[in-house]
Amino acid sequence: MGVGLLLMVTVCGSGLVPLVLGLLLWQRRTVALRRITARTTGTVSGYDFRGDGRAHPQVDFVVGSQVFQAELKYRGVMRVSGSFIPGSAVTGDPLAKTLRLRQNSRVSRSPIPEIFPLGSSLEVHYNPEDPRKNFAVRDRGALAGPLLTWGGVGLLVLGVGLGLLIGLG
Repeated sequence: MGVGLLLMVTVCGSGLVPLVLGLLLWQRRTVALRRITARTTGTVSGYDFRGDGRAHPQVDFVVGSQVFQAELKYRGVMRVSGSFIPGSAVTGDPLAKTLRLRQNSRVSRSPIPEIFPLGSSLEVHYNPEDPRKNFAVRDRGALAGPLLTWGGVGLLVLGVGLGLLIGLG
């Protein structure tokens, strides 16, 4: 067995695992999102402070006679901070997937409770068969499935390329 073929099999084989895992995660998420077909209006009832500037508004909504809770989640936080910036403010759309903050690096607090005060209304999307599967306003999106899938594809292409470059025999 030549070095090129061995290298190609090794790199391509290591690319198959993340490719298959990424496709499974991506498919699972897509199926779950397709089931979220109902929507209603909920009321902000509190906040989940997760650190790192993330404060997710918690939204209570009613389906039938039961109360459920959804959260407006952010995929990430982009922060511009400095000692001379007064206070804290959202610089982009507060409903975007990534929260953009401009804040004092020494003393600041999350502006989310001011943007989404207690008692304010937000739209909630949920699965009518299981209202516990829900999200407020928009889905934050997932990165694991696409990253694993495209990383696996990259390793497969790299393995084939190296195998051809070095020579299969």
